[in-house]
Amino acid sequence: MPGLKVYTHISSPLSSMALETLQSRRVNARYATHLAACLSAFVSWSILHNFPHPSKLVHSPRHIADQLIKYVEYLYREGRAFSVAKLTVLSLQNKYRHLKGNLQAAWDLLVTWQLELPLRMRTPMPEDILWGLFSTAMMFAFVWDRSHVRDWLGFGIGMITMFWGLLRPGELYRLSTRLIQTVGATAYAPARALLVVERAKNQRTMGKSQIAIVSHVVVFRWLNWLTASLQPKELLFRGGGQKIRRLMAQCLERLSIPLNVFTPASFRAGGATALFVSGTEVARLGLIGRWRSTASLDHYIQEAASTMVSLSLPPTALQVTRKLVSDSSFLRHPPLAPALATIRLLRRQHG
Repeated sequence: MPGLKVYTHISSPLSSMALETLQSRRVNARYATHLAACLSAFVSWSILHNFPHPSKLVHSPRHIADQLIKYVEYLYREGRAFSVAKLTVLSLQNKYRHLKGNLQAAWDLLVTWQLELPLRMRTPMPEDILWGLFSTAMMFAFVWDRSHVRDWLGFGIGMITMFWGLLRPGELYRLSTRLIQTVGATAYAPARALLVVERAKNQRTMGKSQIAIVSHVVVFRWLNWLTASLQPKELLFRGGGQKIRRLMAQCLERLSIPLNVFTPASFRAGGATALFVSGTEVARLGLIGRWRSTASLDHYIQEAASTMVSLSLPPTALQVTRKLVSDSSFLRHPPLAPALATIRLLRRQHG
C-alpha cells in the first residue's frame, strides 16, 4: 500500500478475525446483509477492472488473495471506510470456508491500514477533558435536563467507566447490572469494580466472557451508587452508538470543543494513554485492556500518546473545561440518597 510500511510481524486481533466462526446460524440478518453487500461490491469492482470473477479464483487462494489485495489498496486510495475492506475479506471467508487461513497477506495489509486509525479515528481523550465531559453530563442530569436524568447518569458514568475500564463502546452498550460487581476496599486492597465483558470483539482468542477491572475511586463510587438501584438486567447505558454520539455532542458543545475531534472510541484510547503515561508497563496494560498482542498495543499506545501530546484545542475550550471541573469537585461523590430515589425526585421537580 503506497506510503505505508506493512507490519507483517505484528500479531493483531485482525488476524484472529480470519479464524472467527461465521456459520450462518451465528450471523444475524443485518450483519449477513453487510457481508453480502461488500462481496457484491468486490465482484463489481473485479468485473469493471477486467479482473476474473472472484468465484473463478476461489480454488486458487494465492490468486484470489492477490486480487483482494489490489481491491483493498483501491479502497484505501479512494478514502473508503476501513470497515468495508475488513468486511470484504470476512465475506469471502464466510462464503468460501476453505479460504480461512489463506488470506494472511490481505490481513497484514489491513493491519497496516488499522495502525493509521488511532491518529484519525481514535484521538485519545485527555483526562481533564474526560472529567469536563463527566461534569457536564452530571449538570444535564441534575440541573439542565432533569426529564432525561437516567440517560444522562448512564452516559456520564458510562464515559468514566469506558475510560478507566478500557472498554470498547460496544462493550459498554451490553453492560448490564448483573455484569457489574463492586468490591469495597479492605486493609489489603482498594475498592474496585469488576465488569464482565460479554461477546467482546476478541472473544475468539480471549474468551466469550472477559473481566475488566476499574479501580479508580470516583468511578467505583458512582457505579456502586447507580447499580445498587437498578434491576439485574437493566443496562448501565440505555442506548447504542447513535445515542452516545448525540449526548457526547451536547456536552462537547457546552465545553466549546469541536465536534470532530473525539469519538466514543476516544475513551478507551484516552484511558490506555493515561495509564501508559502514568507508568503502567505495556505488558500490564495489555492485560488490563484485554489486548491480544503487546506488539500491536505498543505501536498503538506510542502513536496515541504522541497524538495526545500534539493535540491542540481552542484556548476557550480548555478554560471552560478546567473551570467547570474545578467548580464541580463535589461530583467526586454521588448523592447520599439512593439513585432511584434521586431520579424520581429530579423527575418530579422537572414536572
